[in-house]
Amino acid sequence: MRSLLSSALIGLLGLLVSTSCVASGADVHLAPLYTRLSSAGGGTKSEALFGIALTERERHDGPVERWAVRPLGGWQREPDGPAGVTPGSNALSRVDFLYPLGRHTTGVRTTSSWFLPLYSFKSRPTGAGSRRWTLLTLPGFWFAGEPDGLSSVAWFPIAGHVEDFLTYDELNFFLFPLWSSAQRDGKASTHLLFPFIGWTFGGGESSHHFWPLYLHAEIDGVYERNTVLWPLIHWQTNLKFKGAEKAQRMWMVWPLFGATRQESYRSYSTLWPFFGWATDSRSDFWALDAPWPLVRVQRGGKNPEADERTRLWPFYSHFRGDRLESWNVIWPLVHKRQETYPHSHRSSFYALPFWQSWRKKDEATGEKSSWKKLWPLYQDRREVGRERFSALAPYPFHFDSEFDFYWAWMFELWVTEELPKLDHRSERAWGGLWRRERDAFEDRRSLTGLWSARKYREAGRVVEETSILFGLLRWRSIEGVDTEFLTPAFPGPGWPAERGSEQLCTPAKATLRESDS
Repeated sequence: MRSLLSSALIGLLGLLVSTSCVASGADVHLAPLYTRLSSAGGGTKSEALFGIALTERERHDGPVERWAVRPLGGWQREPDGPAGVTPGSNALSRVDFLYPLGRHTTGVRTTSSWFLPLYSFKSRPTGAGSRRWTLLTLPGFWFAGEPDGLSSVAWFPIAGHVEDFLTYDELNFFLFPLWSSAQRDGKASTHLLFPFIGWTFGGGESSHHFWPLYLHAEIDGVYERNTVLWPLIHWQTNLKFKGAEKAQRMWMVWPLFGATRQESYRSYSTLWPFFGWATDSRSDFWALDAPWPLVRVQRGGKNPEADERTRLWPFYSHFRGDRLESWNVIWPLVHKRQETYPHSHRSSFYALPFWQSWRKKDEATGEKSSWKKLWPLYQDRREVGRERFSALAPYPFHFDSEFDFYWAWMFELWVTEELPKLDHRSERAWGGLWRRERDAFEDRRSLTGLWSARKYREAGRVVEETSILFGLLRWRSIEGVDTEFLTPAFPGPGWPAERGSEQLCTPAKATLRESDS
């Protein structure tokens, strides 16, 4: 009899499985092996093998399409550009390799690619209507050019000719440091056995040096600086454009003594940079280093906007000036900072390594953003229009959202992502064992294979659907109507890809909770 019942049960189970496969595109939750979900606000999410492989489509808070094999790499396509642009012409695609080491980005104007430290490539339009490209690659090769040919070829340190590199208009070298030359803003510099012999002329600048014996540098109307037996003897005149009476004059016989004078300002140093004293009799400004950087005291005097500092390193320091005020206790463990900008305010507090936080408010729009982390337990990031909370955050620093995407999934036990203005909420437990996708029209929750629920509104009534045991047992409860059983949908839960169309709840109206105001 027992054998007969077992055979009947197995046969019934086989029949259910064979006649109740989940519909194409419907939700499947077999984490950590495979999951496919209808995401909040529309689109789909799929992942496999604990989240190693992942695809996303039509996310409202990010790329319109994305796939990845984490942490090796991924690809994503961003939404089209602004109105008036031909659809698709401004679409931006991006490929990442072991982020943040490598990335390839393609846009309508600029293409860039790098994989550190192997190579870096960039192509961008020029004012002449053509494009300029540059390539830097190991072992020290540099190429650049336009459609009519190469403009830069270099193999560092053997030889090379380079144009528009960093801040330089032109660079040339041969067996560096044997010989090199550079041009920038009308100035031409030449070096022999860099940095020992060199000279610069043009653009109002004249300088030459035979280091360490003698150095001279001068820019018309700005400064004149001289050094003999570097670093022993220095004298210079700065701020010459203010006139002879207001220019700054400085001299030093290092390390014995040095002095600086400008109008009523005087400063003196001995054993530079360890001991120094500065004062301004007109403004009552004064500063003391005794010794730097351990002890520094600075007071602004009569000028309320002047910088003020008190430092007894590493025990305590305080600085106020230039719209910034900061405090440090037992540096670098405890740090507090207040920053005021023309249109925003930012405050931060760190008690390393356990607590880190900052908050920012845009005074013009009232929008707020914040980030806080209790290491290694959790971190909470709230940007304008988006919030993300994760439990278990073992890396001690603040990284961007792309770093979280490629690496944090390995150890995050719980993640919540929200778009409060749209009332979109996504939840994920480690390995994808628990998933939730909620928006203003529907709420879907699932515990892999064992239980899943779907709640939405239809014809003005709330509908709740439940699936258990890999979709083999499913039923629907409608407000004011008796419960009815649904067709099995193995492996379940089998909810359709299309979400509800009637509003189930009212969207939130704030991007941050009141506790963060």
